[in-house]
Amino acid sequence: MTPQDFDDELASLIDAWCVRRQLTLLRTVLGAYPRASGLTDEWGELMTALKTVRVQHSSLLGEGELDRIVDILHFTESVVYR
Repeated sequence: MTPQDFDDELASLIDAWCVRRQLTLLRTVLGAYPRASGLTDEWGELMTALKTVRVQHSSLLGEGELDRIVDILHFTESVVYR
């Protein structure tokens, strides 16, 4: 996944959650997105938010969204732990 793919994929998920009014998912992720400075701390906050979605709110995800979250999470972890 490239950085552009990451941004596009996460924006696409956020758009879908807005359409479905999944406020819990939006509240969880939007606190850490978008990243303003690109520092590791911001990436870490986003990583934590994505893990929260995956573990605590996966029942709210649409078809295929969990796989997309996992892919996005792997990219985020690669940035945090590089």
